[in-house]
Amino acid sequence: MKKLSLLLINLLFISALFGDGLETTIGANTTGYNPDPNSGDVRNALNIYIAPSSYNGFGGSVTTFVSYEIPMIDPNLTLGPEVGFAFGGNLNGVSSTTFVANVKATYYFDWMIPKMPDMFDVFVTSTAGLSVTNNSLSSTSLDIDLGDYVGGRWNFKENMSVYVMAGYGSAIGAAGITFKF
Repeated sequence: MKKLSLLLINLLFISALFGDGLETTIGANTTGYNPDPNSGDVRNALNIYIAPSSYNGFGGSVTTFVSYEIPMIDPNLTLGPEVGFAFGGNLNGVSSTTFVANVKATYYFDWMIPKMPDMFDVFVTSTAGLSVTNNSLSSTSLDIDLGDYVGGRWNFKENMSVYVMAGYGSAIGAAGITFKF
């Protein structure tokens, strides 16, 4: 978790140093950057993705997630629900099913990267919620589900995208498709 946090902080710092924006005159012969955080195309979006995961120590789980992004106060911030369903098992023949319900916050910071084409988005996301796991040993557990991820999205159509993300949480990465409204 500490390494991921340091990576995210470094990415944001580097992006701020080399951020693209409108060049403005500050003094007689000096110029500076004036990044425009309002230039993005953040809209309501439905995400469907899969991720290899490990709930309650069960290896080999695959989770299917569905999340809905709703733009919030900042034009690059979205917040919305995320639900997931995992199934899998381990080498001892123990199988499990897990239901996940999270709140997901995503911040798009591609406006800070120099000359970033509009067809690409770069984001960080955090999730927080609960997971309920039932396994074949007839035990059920309720756990807190937390995660932090960094990812990228390719907008191949005006209202459709594919994306990947990697990070720390119930899954180390995910890939999926987005439908924008």
